[in-house]
Amino acid sequence: MRIDRLETHVEEMFNMSLGEFIREKIERENLYDYEIARILNVSNEIIGKLRKDYGIKKATHFVRRFEENYGHGSIATFKRTIENPHATLTDVAGYFGFSRENARLVYKKIYGFPYTETHKRKQEIKRRLREELRPQKSTRSKGKRLSCEISSMENAKTSEVYLHNPSQ
Repeated sequence: MRIDRLETHVEEMFNMSLGEFIREKIERENLYDYEIARILNVSNEIIGKLRKDYGIKKATHFVRRFEENYGHGSIATFKRTIENPHATLTDVAGYFGFSRENARLVYKKIYGFPYTETHKRKQEIKRRLREELRPQKSTRSKGKRLSCEISSMENAKTSEVYLHNPSQ
């Protein structure tokens, strides 16, 4: 099948351009080239060439295998859990039944950058939350120091007197 006929066929059948179709199948459904080729009844090589022409990367094998091993929606569950400011890699690892180190590697595969950046961001959020929840300190202390002069007939003395706030 020629490319122009293939484009027409995809527009008629799926109501989108060929490039949009391939991008949708790879990025959203994680289909491989051979699976898209079967849908369109063309060779794998044509889909591979078109994918490269449109600048679309291959489907990641990891995401698909993770979903197969841990169930449909497990990537979304992983993301939702790890984005909770109070959740740690250990918590996520415990949920899925693998090690903390494996959770760190899964994080890097899914997001494309190390967990340390997210960990620092989470620590900052926790610090801000603690500061907001910390009881506000009064601007006045329990006792104020005042220096006053006590004069007497014989001599003048300076002493410190504490004033207590009865409301505290």
